[in-house]
Amino acid sequence: MTINLSAMRLLSLMAMFVPFFSLAEPLSANQQFFSSGVNYGLFFGFMLAVLLSNTVLYLMTKSRTFIYYTGVLATALLLILSWEPNHSGYLSNNWSWLKQDAAPSLLMAMLAFTLLFSNRLLHFKATAMLFHKGALLGVLILTVLAILVTVLPHTIALNIAFVGAVISALWLVAGMLYQIRTLQPSFRLLISKFYLVAVLSSSLVFGYVYLTAEKLPMLSALISGVFIHSLTLMIILGYGYGRDKRIKIEAQTEALEQAKQASQAQQALLELQQSQQEELEASVQERTFELEVTLRELEDKNRELEEKNTLDSLTGLRNRSYFDKKLLAEYRRSRREQTVLSLVMFDIDHFKNVNDTYGHPAGDDVIRVVASLASQVAKRPTDIVCRYGGEEFSMILPCTDSPGAYTIAEKLRAKLASQPIHTCAGPIDITVSFGVASMLGNRQQSEASLLQYADDALYQAKKNGRDQVWLSEEANLEAS
Repeated sequence: MTINLSAMRLLSLMAMFVPFFSLAEPLSANQQFFSSGVNYGLFFGFMLAVLLSNTVLYLMTKSRTFIYYTGVLATALLLILSWEPNHSGYLSNNWSWLKQDAAPSLLMAMLAFTLLFSNRLLHFKATAMLFHKGALLGVLILTVLAILVTVLPHTIALNIAFVGAVISALWLVAGMLYQIRTLQPSFRLLISKFYLVAVLSSSLVFGYVYLTAEKLPMLSALISGVFIHSLTLMIILGYGYGRDKRIKIEAQTEALEQAKQASQAQQALLELQQSQQEELEASVQERTFELEVTLRELEDKNRELEEKNTLDSLTGLRNRSYFDKKLLAEYRRSRREQTVLSLVMFDIDHFKNVNDTYGHPAGDDVIRVVASLASQVAKRPTDIVCRYGGEEFSMILPCTDSPGAYTIAEKLRAKLASQPIHTCAGPIDITVSFGVASMLGNRQQSEASLLQYADDALYQAKKNGRDQVWLSEEANLEAS
């Protein structure tokens, strides 16, 4: 069987131009290449090694670039074997299906894988969307044609394959030239240039071998082009993979450094916040202490002021305001504890005459002496002597029954009546009248009731001649 050569330029492994056959030359000329086991073994060993390495890289990285390139290599090898499979010492007769009639379909498959690989390698989707869509459309058309040419006559199938190879090659070359013209200096631009060099170099090798070889122009040119092109692309993929790896490591290193810096910044911020928090707490504690000191001083001042407000300025005794509060508190305690509470009200007899006769300063001296002697008689800490108003005084005697209260009042009356009072106007004789009331605190009455009983008793003492102690009978009934 003979075939005529029609110098066809095909894309082999990334737009490489390869020869194609029509009818003219005896097939026996190809047998000399296959008969050289060393050449054949070296070439196919190299190609299989590249194919397996790309398969392993795909399994490791899951990058479709490597699996597409594996498809290119596999279909290229099958295309080469389709020329003379029966004369290869490496294939058995089970490979009888691999014949020249399968070349168009294999070429279409190789072109489809080439477009897929080139589209991924050159990043058409990101840099040249038109060429990306064209490549995907080309893959679809080539897949359909790969199935269609199996039922067409061999010559028509070869012509269709030739047209597909030329269009695919021109489309890829146009896409690379577009990238070279539009892309800024980058790694993608470098890949486009390198890939274009790979296509051109493999085409030149094919052309040189095809024009100079005397015996094996078709197969030797195809194998030479495939070898050069595969070697070049292997370098591109290796460099690209290594660069991606370096970029990834650099990105990870940079991310770790940024994370470290962020951690340090966060730590510094936490330390600053802690320092500020400590300063704030110290400041708050200092201010709180100052405030507490100020509050204590204010409380002391308030107590002093309250003390002054409850003291009579002339006698130093508790005043009427204090008397009202103290009597209420003691009455409630008497009601709560069921103890007898006694109240003594006493008044200087004819004090107006003292002021009119001896003057007010002498009257003030009389009042001070009476207050002093009353404080001496009421010895217990719980006994309270108050100036009720003017020349009138009172004694609150907790836990004291009427006889006890009467005794205290009589003792004070006797002292005041037994000796004159020395004043600025000279000695003055005075007498004092007393009213005594004692009762148990109860809810039916109040402290005002006890005060009324004592006041009524004082009135009776004055009514009956003054200078005496009168005991309230009504209050005594309440106490009993």
